[in-house]
Amino acid sequence: MKSMRLVFYVAAKEIREVFRDARLRTLLFLMPGCVLVLIGSVVGIAGGRGGSGAISQRALGAFRSVHPDLGRLGPTLALQGTLAQGLSFYLFLFPFAFATQIAAYSVVGEKVHRTLEPLLATPVKAWQLLLGKMLAACFPALLVTWAAAAIYAGTLWQLTRSLPLLRVVFSPAFLLALGAGVPCQCLMAVSAAVWASSRTNDPRAATQMAAVLMLPVMGLLFVGAAVGVVQFGLALAFAVVFVSALLAGFGVWIALIGFQREKILTQWK
Repeated sequence: MKSMRLVFYVAAKEIREVFRDARLRTLLFLMPGCVLVLIGSVVGIAGGRGGSGAISQRALGAFRSVHPDLGRLGPTLALQGTLAQGLSFYLFLFPFAFATQIAAYSVVGEKVHRTLEPLLATPVKAWQLLLGKMLAACFPALLVTWAAAAIYAGTLWQLTRSLPLLRVVFSPAFLLALGAGVPCQCLMAVSAAVWASSRTNDPRAATQMAAVLMLPVMGLLFVGAAVGVVQFGLALAFAVVFVSALLAGFGVWIALIGFQREKILTQWK
């Protein structure tokens, strides 16, 4: 219990530092706002006058063949539902973007200001410090992602006034990925950022290195679901969550190996 109290103390301290940083505050609020405005505009335009006539009936039938649930909706709502469902997967960009930025600035900042060594001289162990920093990077990313999803649902309701469309977009599979997959994605991103931060003193370089490491995972997510190649059902959602959990566990293990007291004191320059 005492060990976890120290972890939560470190996490609380790091979260306060995150919200004091103007660059991170701007990223946390500006990026979701821009993405939500863009997505809402696309869905709104599709539902405008003549929106359903912008595509042929053949194309509309193709959409419905990929997403059978859209068959219960009219042409305009079917088009909006197709766009809203595909664009909703851009919400999964937020955990990667925010968690890597926060973790990179946190760890590299400690390196640059040479404040890790004094911390390690306190009763806080290396694993407690790392876990606290990981929680501090994950919490804002989770909060922003889930808040953006709630705002997105409210925006779709205002644009369409259709509960069936909301059920199509926020399906059980999507909610499972959002609720269980996003925390795993945050841990993967933070682990990659910690590994990258141990090899550079520039937070931007650390973020770029972490992004390169995460590209295969992000590619698998978007190619399969965002472009509508396959229907994102429960089976695929469970598979995504399971693989994400395995990768997150492996990433945390790698981060713990690299975040050892001896390595920090002798190799981190």
